[in-house]
Amino acid sequence: RLGIAMYGLHPSGEKPAPADFRAALSWKAVLSHVKTVPPGSGISYGHIYVTRGRERIGTVPVGYADGLRRLEGNIALVHGRRVPVVGRVCMDQIMLQLDDVPEAAPGDEVVLIGQQGEERITAEEVAAIWRTINYEVVCAIGARVPRVYLKHPQENKTPPAG
Repeated sequence: RLGIAMYGLHPSGEKPAPADFRAALSWKAVLSHVKTVPPGSGISYGHIYVTRGRERIGTVPVGYADGLRRLEGNIALVHGRRVPVVGRVCMDQIMLQLDDVPEAAPGDEVVLIGQQGEERITAEEVAAIWRTINYEVVCAIGARVPRVYLKHPQENKTPPAG
């Protein structure tokens, strides 16, 4: 399946990917807000997540309208550390539990798929959380998510309009 191979992803979960396959896609966003909330604070719609103590919660402007599934268990990377998505995934935003990343601040990069520092979240890992296949994960990333095409590591090129 050449389509999935263009992303550097293996088309079959049954066989390991060839050693020379490298993921060619990452999904990134930025922290838009960080706030310390008191114990007992309900996070997001329906308050399905309630803070146990004082917690640092970050908001990221990515949601199900962008292709992120509303299932529990979503994760992200901030400063090279894994953090959980807490509360419900909203149409336009998610909340992250940032207690393990005290230096996190608005404007910091958030990685949903890809590598940051020594840590990586793969499309296959997201597919396991979503109980699907890697192809569905990358196809789910919506048109609202900007695309940046890299020819060389130091050169960015955005697609032409229209």
